[in-house]
Amino acid sequence: MPDDCFSAISSFLSSMAKLISHKTLLSTCLMLMLLINSCKFGASSEEITAFFIFGDSTVDTGNNNYTNTIAENSANYKPYGQRFFGEPTGRFSDGRVIVDLIAEYAKLPLIPPFLEASADFTNGANFASGGAGILPETNKGTVIDLPTQLKNYEAVQKTLVEKLGEIRAKELISEAVYFISLGIKQRLYGWLSGKSKNAGTLSPCNLCLHGHW
Repeated sequence: MPDDCFSAISSFLSSMAKLISHKTLLSTCLMLMLLINSCKFGASSEEITAFFIFGDSTVDTGNNNYTNTIAENSANYKPYGQRFFGEPTGRFSDGRVIVDLIAEYAKLPLIPPFLEASADFTNGANFASGGAGILPETNKGTVIDLPTQLKNYEAVQKTLVEKLGEIRAKELISEAVYFISLGIKQRLYGWLSGKSKNAGTLSPCNLCLHGHW
């Protein structure tokens, strides 16, 4: 594993351990295993043209700041963001989240949330929404569910074609990295609380795909 990737993972673990619960820590460990695998076996950072992110609070970088969500699914208050940004940014962390570290490793800028008005999507977009689940019914009406996230991705595709032209946009999209982190907390809650009859049938979706998606 590259030294810079190992350092990023170590720093992330140290930061998150001070803020998160045991349930979330297990979820984070699952994502870290994915990151380690990506660093070791994935495409080199020079090959990555853009980064598109879908999911829940584990990777939300601020979309819920622009929605009428509930307090439980908000991260726009202290102590969120204090360690790295100095202020809350909408990330459910006291600093960065895992996709920020992947973007850094890929030599990309921090990927902006889709709902940020001034966002430039030529390096990718983050569609994740804290509180979203595997099922669209999860926190319905207060978060951006996965079907809506996919529609937002289609809108970004059209924007890129208008800005870059069809050929260049297709090249960027086909060589991009696609990251999904969704349903981990939903399933863990069912496992650990015994309150979900569907916990055994739902599978966490935590994938990192390179190429077409």
